[in-house]
Amino acid sequence: MGGRRRQSRSPASEGRLSIARSLAPAYARLPAVAAVVVTGSTSRGDADRFSDLEMAVYWHGSPSTRDREHAPRAASAYVHRLGSFDEADHAWTDDLFVGQSESGVPTSGLLVEVIHQTVEAVETILDDVLLRHDTDERKRLAVAALSACIALSGEKTVAPWQARTAGYPDELARAVVGRYGQLDHFWRWEMYLARGPNLPALYGAWSEVIARLLEVLYAADRRHAFGFKSLTAAVLPLSDAPPDLLARLTRIFEIAPPEAAAVLAQLVEETYDVVERTVPGVDVERLRRVFRYRRAQWEEPPVDPDAR
Repeated sequence: MGGRRRQSRSPASEGRLSIARSLAPAYARLPAVAAVVVTGSTSRGDADRFSDLEMAVYWHGSPSTRDREHAPRAASAYVHRLGSFDEADHAWTDDLFVGQSESGVPTSGLLVEVIHQTVEAVETILDDVLLRHDTDERKRLAVAALSACIALSGEKTVAPWQARTAGYPDELARAVVGRYGQLDHFWRWEMYLARGPNLPALYGAWSEVIARLLEVLYAADRRHAFGFKSLTAAVLPLSDAPPDLLARLTRIFEIAPPEAAAVLAQLVEETYDVVERTVPGVDVERLRRVFRYRRAQWEEPPVDPDAR
């Protein structure tokens, strides 16, 4: 098992959820609003003192700047920034602050990120990921946010979306494994040690490998990956993963690099074992061959056998 499932919500999550509930009615009363939800670590229950509060407002059409500005002000939030439309996210993102930890400094309060999307955009993203098996990271994060969100208004709008996210097609799992499962140039860890040693490059490369392994394990587990700001929170939900995954991942950065390389290599092989069991249609042997490849090392150029 990758870890144990979270049994209770953190106090920070409960406090942020209470703030979200106080903000939601100011948006929900607008005729053009279809639903208001809380997302992110607050909805998952693993927020801590570093966490902001993430909310989403879904609209029947493009929201007006006036509504985006006046609604939070009506709920006594400080409007710090109203974002322009982001085509990649199909959304507008506003930054608000609630409360103040320093008198007279409105940006010393809790940061609230409010994402605004149209109902049409949400349904297109769901189709892209769940029907067309698009592996675009931003779209998959949007689906993950919906899967774990808490509806504060518009439950009838949100419920069918969440029902759709409960399914994770085999074709999507294969596509995600295809995008993240091939690990090239693992042999370079020896090169990074020999050249300096170049520890920033070494640990940067290993961090990339770990991020890819988590993406693959989430796909194999048929779970929508939500981003991995907390390694503990990322590993806990996994039901089929290398044993003692969290402890082994943490240990990689605590022990000597040669030993750490062996630990990470074994985790890669065990992740491929999981894929072999759970994701049909993936050429796992090819993934293993690419991962195990080691470039030959030469102090002097090799002799051309035909020149002898």
